[in-house]
Amino acid sequence: MIRIQKRLVTAALVLLLGCKEEAKKDPAATPISAAPSVRSQPPAPGGSTSASHAAPPFVPTPSEKMAQLAYFAGVWKCDVSRVARGHIPAKTYQGTITVKDDLGGFWNSIRNESTEATVAGFSGYDRSSQRFLRVAFDSYGGMETKTSDGWKGDDFVWSGTSSVAGKDAPLKHTITKHGDKEFSGTYEIEEDGKWQSIRTEVCKKP
Repeated sequence: MIRIQKRLVTAALVLLLGCKEEAKKDPAATPISAAPSVRSQPPAPGGSTSASHAAPPFVPTPSEKMAQLAYFAGVWKCDVSRVARGHIPAKTYQGTITVKDDLGGFWNSIRNESTEATVAGFSGYDRSSQRFLRVAFDSYGGMETKTSDGWKGDDFVWSGTSSVAGKDAPLKHTITKHGDKEFSGTYEIEEDGKWQSIRTEVCKKP
């Protein structure tokens, strides 16, 4: 009986030792706990996930063309002459034009006040059309929309449309520079296929 027990113990030891040898030979038999740890891979070049490396937001800046409008900045005192036409009599009067850099430098605000009317608007450079743009509204419900290519020598010519009392008419506004502190302006509209002057002005900086 004792011999049988010794034989069983010996067989069990042999079997156990055999299993250990097989585990060494077969990697698949390696316990999970003994498997090498997997480290996270570093991000690929240029593929950083850090928020600090994100591209900065696009911030638009005013066009360099706005420098052409810098001449008009400030306060101008104007002598205005209105030309008689139809039921509108001729008249002379004074006005004050105030031009300021506005809206982050993308536009200039313009306010023209006189005994006859108040006109307010903006002028700037339109990148889509690559032209200067001016829109103005007056205290009689009228409006003007004009564009320009900018200075040509001493002349800055605006052309567009004047809308008064529901009636549109082609408009031309020519500004001529006479030094840094004086300019003259002529307003013309087209009626019946003919251009006619409706107002002139001489403006000076005090």
